[in-house]
Amino acid sequence: MTILSRSIMLKKLLIPHSGNDYKPHLLHHKRVWFYGSFLAILKVIIVITILLLPEQAWLSSDAVVRQGDQIVALTNEIRANKDLPALTINALLNKSATTKAEDMGINNYFDHTDEQGRGLAYYLRLTNYKYTFAGENLALGYIDANAVMRAWKNSPTHYANLVDTDFKEMGVGITAGNYNGRATAFMVSHFGTPSANAAENGIISAVAGIKIPGQSQIAGIYDKYLSAKLTFSDWFYGEFEFSNYIYYIFLGFFALALITTIIIEKKRRHPHLIINGLGMMLFIIFLIKI
Repeated sequence: MTILSRSIMLKKLLIPHSGNDYKPHLLHHKRVWFYGSFLAILKVIIVITILLLPEQAWLSSDAVVRQGDQIVALTNEIRANKDLPALTINALLNKSATTKAEDMGINNYFDHTDEQGRGLAYYLRLTNYKYTFAGENLALGYIDANAVMRAWKNSPTHYANLVDTDFKEMGVGITAGNYNGRATAFMVSHFGTPSANAAENGIISAVAGIKIPGQSQIAGIYDKYLSAKLTFSDWFYGEFEFSNYIYYIFLGFFALALITTIIIEKKRRHPHLIINGLGMMLFIIFLIKI
């Protein structure tokens, strides 16, 4: 196909003129339905791909970092809604929480104390975190920060830690492990207030964990999809970026066809084409946003 023939084809497709009866072919009903279906199918393929991802995909090192950051952000969002100061991330609390999560995964238990009776104070001591107040939230089987935060919000004891006015800092640990013979995820949040006296520790406030073995706690397909967008969005310009590039290209084409239909030969405007163009642009924007 020569450059000239391509130009003629694009002109018929996008620009109203006498050769296409001032009706850009892109805005015809059949093409709108065809391209709309294609773009919708593209989004469906991405969603299905996400649903088929194994839980381990959410437990890679990069994914764990993002999920941990999201837990901190959601915790501070809850606190902001109650006009409470945000918690800062403390590296020692990150380490103690991660050590606790790893110990539960390796030793196949889910509790605030291990088989030797060691609890939160022990893990804080391992990292040499000196505190005035300290607390711990646990979760098992969750691979989505939004889902675990909803569960913690709905549990009075966990929620009490999230909004405790005595806490100033927090850390998050997420790791893969085994529980009752099944691979799963352990999530731990440690909260604390650093002690001014480096020789003394203060009050421990540990709450009961959420025991939900044997299943993944994703509240629904949409939750898993949103979690994947957050977790995987910048991997090798992944599926989300690839699909969005396609959406933006089509958005540009439909915008051009719509604008030219409106401004060229105003007396020959075709309202149904304008409606088709506006509808497709809104649909594409919706696909980009979700």
